[in-house]
Amino acid sequence: MIRINLIPPEILQNRKDERRWKWLALAGGVIAAVLVMFWAFMALQVTASTAEVDSVVQRATQLETQAQTFQVFQRTEADLSVRKSAVAAAKTGAVDWARMLYELGLVLPKDVYLTAFTGTDAGTGANSVVSLTGQAVDKVSDSPDNGYKSVAKMLVRLADLDQLDSVWLSNTSVTAASGTAAPTIGWTVSARITPGSSAVPATSGN
Repeated sequence: MIRINLIPPEILQNRKDERRWKWLALAGGVIAAVLVMFWAFMALQVTASTAEVDSVVQRATQLETQAQTFQVFQRTEADLSVRKSAVAAAKTGAVDWARMLYELGLVLPKDVYLTAFTGTDAGTGANSVVSLTGQAVDKVSDSPDNGYKSVAKMLVRLADLDQLDSVWLSNTSVTAASGTAAPTIGWTVSARITPGSSAVPATSGN
Protein backbone atom coordinates (compact mmCIF):
# COMPACT_ATOMS: atom_id res chain seq x y z
CA MET A 1 0.00 0.00 0.00
CA ILE A 2 1.33 3.36 -0.96
CA ARG A 3 0.50 6.43 1.19
CA ILE A 4 0.46 9.72 -0.45
CA ASN A 5 0.62 12.88 1.70
CA LEU A 6 -1.30 15.56 -0.04
CA ILE A 7 -0.52 18.25 2.64
CA PRO A 8 1.80 20.85 1.22
CA PRO A 9 5.32 20.87 2.72
CA GLU A 10 4.87 24.46 3.92
CA ILE A 11 1.98 23.45 6.15
CA LEU A 12 3.88 20.48 7.51
CA GLN A 13 6.83 22.76 8.31
CA ASN A 14 4.52 25.24 10.05
CA ARG A 15 3.09 22.47 12.21
CA LYS A 16 6.60 21.34 13.17
CA ASP A 17 7.51 24.92 14.02
CA GLU A 18 4.34 25.30 16.15
CA ARG A 19 5.19 22.16 18.13
CA ARG A 20 8.80 23.39 18.61
CA TRP A 21 7.56 26.76 19.88
CA LYS A 22 5.20 25.07 22.32
CA TRP A 23 8.13 23.10 23.79
CA LEU A 24 10.23 26.23 23.90
CA ALA A 25 7.42 28.11 25.65
CA LEU A 26 7.00 25.27 28.15
CA ALA A 27 10.75 25.20 28.83
CA GLY A 28 10.75 28.97 29.24
CA GLY A 29 7.85 28.76 31.67
CA VAL A 30 9.62 26.10 33.71
CA ILE A 31 12.81 28.18 33.81
CA ALA A 32 10.83 31.27 34.80
CA ALA A 33 9.10 29.32 37.58
CA VAL A 34 12.44 28.06 38.87
CA LEU A 35 13.85 31.59 38.79
CA VAL A 36 10.82 32.94 40.66
CA MET A 37 11.12 30.21 43.32
CA PHE A 38 14.87 30.86 43.65
CA TRP A 39 14.25 34.59 44.00
CA ALA A 40 11.57 33.99 46.62
CA PHE A 41 13.90 31.64 48.55
CA MET A 42 16.72 34.19 48.46
CA ALA A 43 14.32 36.93 49.54
CA LEU A 44 13.29 34.81 52.54
CA GLN A 45 16.95 34.17 53.38
CA VAL A 46 17.75 37.88 53.19
CA THR A 47 14.73 38.71 55.36
CA ALA A 48 15.74 36.10 57.96
CA SER A 49 19.36 37.32 57.94
CA THR A 50 18.22 40.93 58.30
CA ALA A 51 15.99 40.00 61.25
CA GLU A 52 18.89 38.11 62.87
CA VAL A 53 21.20 41.07 62.39
CA ASP A 54 18.60 43.40 63.91
CA SER A 55 18.26 41.03 66.89
CA VAL A 56 22.03 40.96 67.38
CA VAL A 57 22.22 44.76 67.17
CA GLN A 58 19.40 45.10 69.70
CA ARG A 59 21.09 42.63 72.06
CA ALA A 60 24.38 44.47 71.69
CA THR A 61 22.65 47.74 72.52
CA GLN A 62 21.12 46.20 75.64
CA LEU A 63 24.48 44.79 76.74
CA GLU A 64 26.11 48.15 76.18
CA THR A 65 23.45 49.80 78.35
CA GLN A 66 24.01 47.21 81.08
CA ALA A 67 27.77 47.69 80.81
CA GLN A 68 27.34 51.44 81.30
CA THR A 69 25.26 50.69 84.40
CA PHE A 70 27.95 48.39 85.81
CA GLN A 71 30.60 51.01 85.13
CA VAL A 72 29.00 53.10 87.87
CA PHE A 73 29.65 50.28 90.36
CA GLN A 74 33.16 49.80 88.99
CA ARG A 75 33.91 53.48 89.47
CA THR A 76 32.41 53.33 92.96
CA GLU A 77 34.50 50.26 93.82
CA ALA A 78 37.64 51.91 92.45
CA ASP A 79 36.91 55.05 94.48
CA LEU A 80 36.34 52.93 97.61
CA SER A 81 39.65 51.14 97.04
CA VAL A 82 41.43 54.48 96.73
CA ARG A 83 39.83 55.70 99.96
CA LYS A 84 40.74 52.47 101.77
CA SER A 85 44.33 52.83 100.59
CA ALA A 86 44.38 56.44 101.78
CA VAL A 87 42.98 55.45 105.19
CA ALA A 88 45.47 52.57 105.47
CA ALA A 89 48.34 54.90 104.58
CA ALA A 90 47.13 57.49 107.08
CA LYS A 91 46.89 54.87 109.84
CA THR A 92 50.37 53.49 109.19
CA GLY A 93 52.31 53.88 112.41
CA ALA A 94 49.29 55.16 114.32
CA VAL A 95 48.65 53.98 117.86
CA ASP A 96 45.84 51.48 118.34
CA TRP A 97 44.40 53.02 121.50
CA ALA A 98 41.47 50.62 121.78
CA ARG A 99 43.82 47.65 121.67
CA MET A 100 46.12 49.22 124.24
CA LEU A 101 43.30 49.94 126.69
CA TYR A 102 41.99 46.40 126.20
CA GLU A 103 45.39 44.92 127.01
CA LEU A 104 45.85 47.20 130.00
CA GLY A 105 42.55 45.92 131.38
CA LEU A 106 43.86 42.36 130.98
CA VAL A 107 47.28 42.78 132.60
CA LEU A 108 46.49 45.02 135.57
CA PRO A 109 46.36 43.02 138.84
CA LYS A 110 42.95 42.82 140.46
CA ASP A 111 43.95 45.11 143.34
CA VAL A 112 45.32 47.83 141.03
CA TYR A 113 43.00 50.48 139.56
CA LEU A 114 43.60 52.87 136.66
CA THR A 115 42.23 56.36 137.36
CA ALA A 116 43.77 58.39 134.50
CA PHE A 117 45.14 57.61 131.06
CA THR A 118 46.96 60.12 128.85
CA GLY A 119 48.52 59.29 125.51
CA THR A 120 50.36 61.26 122.84
CA ASP A 121 50.50 59.90 119.30
CA ALA A 122 53.43 61.38 117.39
CA GLY A 123 52.28 59.78 114.12
CA THR A 124 55.41 57.82 113.29
CA GLY A 125 55.47 56.20 116.72
CA ALA A 126 59.04 57.27 117.52
CA ASN A 127 57.98 59.82 120.15
CA SER A 128 54.57 58.46 121.12
CA VAL A 129 54.20 58.18 124.89
CA VAL A 130 51.59 57.21 127.44
CA SER A 131 51.08 58.20 131.07
CA LEU A 132 49.09 56.03 133.50
CA THR A 133 47.85 57.08 136.90
CA GLY A 134 46.09 54.85 139.41
CA GLN A 135 45.89 53.35 142.87
CA ALA A 136 46.87 50.04 144.42
CA VAL A 137 45.38 48.57 147.56
CA ASP A 138 47.95 48.21 150.34
CA LYS A 139 46.68 45.19 152.24
CA VAL A 140 47.24 45.62 155.98
CA SER A 141 46.61 41.91 156.46
CA ASP A 142 49.83 41.00 154.66
CA SER A 143 52.38 39.63 157.06
CA PRO A 144 55.01 40.73 156.62
CA ASP A 145 53.77 43.90 154.92
CA ASN A 146 54.68 43.60 151.23
CA GLY A 147 54.01 47.28 150.60
CA TYR A 148 54.47 47.85 146.88
CA LYS A 149 54.01 44.23 145.79
CA SER A 150 50.96 44.99 143.58
CA VAL A 151 52.69 47.99 142.01
CA ALA A 152 55.77 45.92 141.23
CA LYS A 153 53.63 43.17 139.69
CA MET A 154 51.90 45.78 137.53
CA LEU A 155 55.25 47.16 136.31
CA VAL A 156 56.44 43.70 135.31
CA ARG A 157 53.26 43.03 133.33
CA LEU A 158 53.35 46.43 131.62
CA ALA A 159 56.95 45.77 130.59
CA ASP A 160 55.85 42.49 129.00
CA LEU A 161 53.46 44.30 126.64
CA ASP A 162 54.88 44.57 123.14
CA GLN A 163 53.14 47.91 122.65
CA LEU A 164 55.10 49.50 125.51
CA ASP A 165 58.77 49.89 126.31
CA SER A 166 60.81 52.02 128.68
CA VAL A 167 58.18 51.54 131.39
CA TRP A 168 59.05 53.90 134.26
CA LEU A 169 57.48 54.41 137.68
CA SER A 170 57.41 58.22 137.96
CA ASN A 171 56.15 58.63 141.51
CA THR A 172 54.16 57.00 144.30
CA SER A 173 52.25 58.22 147.35
CA VAL A 174 50.64 56.40 150.27
CA THR A 175 47.19 57.28 151.54
CA ALA A 176 46.46 56.17 155.09
CA ALA A 177 43.48 54.02 155.95
CA SER A 178 40.23 55.86 156.67
CA GLY A 179 37.49 54.08 158.58
CA THR A 180 36.81 50.76 156.86
CA ALA A 181 38.80 51.74 153.76
CA ALA A 182 42.21 50.11 153.39
CA PRO A 183 45.29 52.26 152.76
CA THR A 184 46.13 52.83 149.11
CA ILE A 185 49.24 53.54 147.11
CA GLY A 186 48.94 56.15 144.42
CA TRP A 187 51.22 55.68 141.43
CA THR A 188 52.10 57.24 138.08
CA VAL A 189 53.78 55.30 135.28
CA SER A 190 55.16 56.63 132.01
CA ALA A 191 56.14 54.54 128.97
CA ARG A 192 57.04 54.85 125.30
CA ILE A 193 54.65 53.42 122.72
CA THR A 194 55.76 51.03 119.98
CA PRO A 195 52.70 50.93 117.64
CA GLY A 196 54.37 48.68 115.05
CA SER A 197 54.50 45.71 117.42
CA SER A 198 52.24 42.68 117.25
CA ALA A 199 51.17 42.41 120.85
CA VAL A 200 49.50 39.25 122.10
CA PRO A 201 46.86 39.88 124.79
CA ALA A 202 48.05 38.67 128.14
CA THR A 203 45.87 36.81 130.60
CA SER A 204 44.70 38.58 133.72
CA GLY A 205 45.78 37.35 137.11
CA ASN A 206 46.09 38.22 140.76
